[in-house]
Amino acid sequence: MSDNSADSAYRSFLDIFRHCFDRCCPYYSVKNNLNRTKSPWLSIGVLKSIQRKNKFFKKFKINPTPSNKNAYSWYRNVLTDIIRMAKKMYYYDIIDSNKNNSTKLWKILNDILNKKSMVHSNKLFMCEDCLSNDRFHIANNFNNYFASAAHSLANNLPSVNVNPLSFIPQNAQASFFMFSTCVEELSAIVIKMKKGKSCGFDEINCDLLKQNFHVIVTPLIHIINLSFASGIFPSELKIAKSIPLFKSGDAQTLSNYRPISILPSISKIVERIE
Repeated sequence: MSDNSADSAYRSFLDIFRHCFDRCCPYYSVKNNLNRTKSPWLSIGVLKSIQRKNKFFKKFKINPTPSNKNAYSWYRNVLTDIIRMAKKMYYYDIIDSNKNNSTKLWKILNDILNKKSMVHSNKLFMCEDCLSNDRFHIANNFNNYFASAAHSLANNLPSVNVNPLSFIPQNAQASFFMFSTCVEELSAIVIKMKKGKSCGFDEINCDLLKQNFHVIVTPLIHIINLSFASGIFPSELKIAKSIPLFKSGDAQTLSNYRPISILPSISKIVERIE
């Protein structure tokens, strides 16, 4: 990679990476597996027992004798106790294994309590005093609202006569120096990155970086060191994917949403370089 600009170097890297990824991992339409269980505590043995219970029930419906009823009722009650115990042990194990991870622990507790996600599938939003279902129009209005929120808050703050520069220590230097990074430093950063995190607009998540780090480490070092030397951060690494999350109130009102911004995974690597 011979680009002399951090912007052009990253653009070349991203184009090549996407081309290779799309070629090796093309998208396919996959039908949903309707037989897939939504209850992970149900083992294969329990699922077979459920099928056996259904056979008892079918036999009872065809021939509703007292013996068939008793056989079905007894098997159903025993199976219910087994399923309850399996569910209890499943949640006990995952809570115990995630007791030091507050994020996953709260997700598990919300799942147990059947709390609904704050993600709304609302398709109509109030945009410029009228309801709209046009995605492009809605996205632009969300962008304008989120972009102007900070200015609106700043305008509502009381004015003060304190110079902001007075909070900066007098011995602060006007500049700083960044040392070039290396394979060892990037490797240590990538290893510590958490798996399963959402990807930014570039669609490169942490898992993909970890799996292909040995392939992309050389161009990444070139881009990062070029950025440090030129003092220019690649523009595309500054782009955040903003997702509106519903807070409360009317789901059609833009002000009832708050944004979360997801930066590119490579941008997070650069932020951690010391």
